Amino acid sequence: MLADDGDAFSHDQIQLSLAKDVGYTVYLRSTMSQQRLNNLCLLSIEREVTDLVLRNLLSKVDKFALQKSRRLIV
Repeated sequence: MLADDGDAFSHDQIQLSLAKDVGYTVYLRSTMSQQRLNNLCLLSIEREVTDLVLRNLLSKVDKFALQKSRRLIV
């Protein structure tokens, strides 16, 4: 490889560059998996909240339907 000034890169410079690349890769993998875990936790919490709201809503609708019993005569 050639540097910007035309000199060849030293073996040490190449190894340091590769080590940095590996470090970035490890960092990106760990942050991606952490982000996925966070998203899964949010989905789980939102599902629990949604289920609770729907159960409460359905019970209120049923209660209202029993109080205001109206039948359509055909």
